[in-house]
Amino acid sequence: MADTFTQKLTSALENLTRLEIVTAVGPVTVDPKAAGDARYTLAAGAKVMHTTIDLLQGDIVTQIDPAFVAGDLAPLREFHAARELQGAALIKANVEALGQLLALAQRLSGAAK
Repeated sequence: MADTFTQKLTSALENLTRLEIVTAVGPVTVDPKAAGDARYTLAAGAKVMHTTIDLLQGDIVTQIDPAFVAGDLAPLREFHAARELQGAALIKANVEALGQLLALAQRLSGAAK
C-alpha cells in the first residue's frame, strides 16, 4: 500500500511542470477532463488573458487580448497579475507538501520492511 501511495506522490510531483492562469470575459465552456488548451472553448466575442508558466524552465508567456490593454477590461490586468502570484505561491506550497508526504511514505515503507 505504501508503495502505491509513494508512486502516486511521485507521479503528482512529475506532473507539476506547468501552471496556467486564464482570465476570460464572455461565454466560455470548460471541460475539466480535457487537456491543455482543449479544456477551454471560447464563444465568439470572448476576451481572454492567458499565462503559462513553465515551472522547470522558468519561462513565462502571457497572451493578452487588446481589450485588456486599453479597453474596458484594462482593470482586469491587475486581477490576472494577482492570480499569477497566487498560483505561483500555491504551486510552491503544493510541491513542498508533496515532497514532505513522499518523504514520509518512503520512511514508512522502509520501516515496514
